[in-house]
Amino acid sequence: MTEAIKAEDSVTVRKLVSETEAFLFDCDGVLWGSGKIYPGVSDTLNKLQSQGKKIIYVTNNSTKSRLQYLEKIRGYGLQAKINEVYCTAYTCAKYLQHKVGQDEEVYVVGNPSIGTELDKVGVNHFGIGPDDTIKNANEAHKLVDPLKKNVKAVIVGFDDYFNYSKITKAISYLANPETIFVATNMDSNFPVTNSEYMMPGTGALITAVAFAAGRQPDVICGKPDSVMMDYVKEECEFDQSHAVMVGDRLDTDIQFGNKNGLKTLLVLSGVTSTKTLEDVFRNNDKEKQPTYYAKSLSEFGQYL
Repeated sequence: MTEAIKAEDSVTVRKLVSETEAFLFDCDGVLWGSGKIYPGVSDTLNKLQSQGKKIIYVTNNSTKSRLQYLEKIRGYGLQAKINEVYCTAYTCAKYLQHKVGQDEEVYVVGNPSIGTELDKVGVNHFGIGPDDTIKNANEAHKLVDPLKKNVKAVIVGFDDYFNYSKITKAISYLANPETIFVATNMDSNFPVTNSEYMMPGTGALITAVAFAAGRQPDVICGKPDSVMMDYVKEECEFDQSHAVMVGDRLDTDIQFGNKNGLKTLLVLSGVTSTKTLEDVFRNNDKEKQPTYYAKSLSEFGQYL
């Protein structure tokens, strides 16, 4: 059996909340899924906020800008301010803000939201959108345009147009050891709603580029790495020892909380099963072991 504390009784939940200053929430699989907010989420967050708890949203999803995420959160009827919302498109741009000069550029394997955030901080970029320059190695002769000489960094995030052309260009720019390799997040996969299929996550795309480039990312701007926490702490004051990370993934959310000195609460409403939770304790995988767990945020919230 798991050694995590089950947070589904009034004594446990109220003690945890009384000792906590801030709650950091992952979004997909925790607050919502399949385009709908989960039952009880709004009531739970309202109760926490009414008790003076800080609510902060931290997501590895790079397909929306910070403002778009704020609008989505508010669209579900949840309360939030812009400085309480952190997504990897934003953290990547913030990381590069003072590392890329005005006459330098960033090659982006990613989506328009990353471009939006780079634009906000004045970083020049290119590469977003379809690129069918080559479809395979036999078409390498079509690569006639010279590489740009002013590329300071390469960002790899989720990209619906990820293909051979983009891998080729990314690794060509990364052949220069001075080029900064920035990754949004390393989520391996995600389930397809109402289907037996699984979709490759951003981590699969980044791993393909990293293997071909023969080098690992210089920085990962999402969970579980600490860059995102650094930016959260810049704008939100709280004691990390009195904060709780709430998430549904052991290798991102829970590991993020553990790495950064937070208590952790796993909810089983997303990708993690009870068996997987038990396995991390059976295998003594301490980095992924949550402090608490609950079936869902609603189950947790009813004891507030």
